[in-house]
Amino acid sequence: MWNAFLLVIALSLDSFLASLAYGGEHIRIPWKSAVLISLIGVLFLSFSLYTAAFIQQFIPPYICRMISFTIFFMIGLSSLFQGTIKSFLGTYKRKKLSFEYSGISFVLDIYLDETKADADNSKLLSLKEALYLAVALSIDSLASGFALGISIVQPLPVLVISFCVGILAILGGSFLGSRVLSLKECRLSWVSGVLFLTLAFSRIL
Repeated sequence: MWNAFLLVIALSLDSFLASLAYGGEHIRIPWKSAVLISLIGVLFLSFSLYTAAFIQQFIPPYICRMISFTIFFMIGLSSLFQGTIKSFLGTYKRKKLSFEYSGISFVLDIYLDETKADADNSKLLSLKEALYLAVALSIDSLASGFALGISIVQPLPVLVISFCVGILAILGGSFLGSRVLSLKECRLSWVSGVLFLTLAFSRIL
């Protein structure tokens, strides 16, 4: 359960950092949008957790541990690398996502600027815009959920906790971001990298 707790915190940091940026740009995230973002993340996570729980029945335990270690280790290094890039570029960056909106093709480059999800510049994240952001933020959940899923028996408590913590991270990040004057100096992505690396080595130690 300790590993599940670390995973939930690591995944929630992505949503928290994105929400900080939204708050800093005075883009409001309604509670309905926050619930949707967290729900999409849980759906991605549940798919990978239950898929892994099924697969582990056919794979020897030591191989499961090595697969889990490899996935967490790669995600951890990736998170640390993203933090280094951010320190050089001086801006929050995330993943890329293409979508159609009002008949016009957009490339939502969340890796460069999370706030581009507010496509209509309304300063309010609609449910449709929240959906695009949620998918972009949930990519890590697929890989990390699989890595954890091959080592746990009951995924449901992890999903419930992840959903609740995710909502709190989004609303809390938005609230805090609107009250912090210098968000550009906030560099926290490395924390999730450390958590993922901790998860990685916990699989083999």
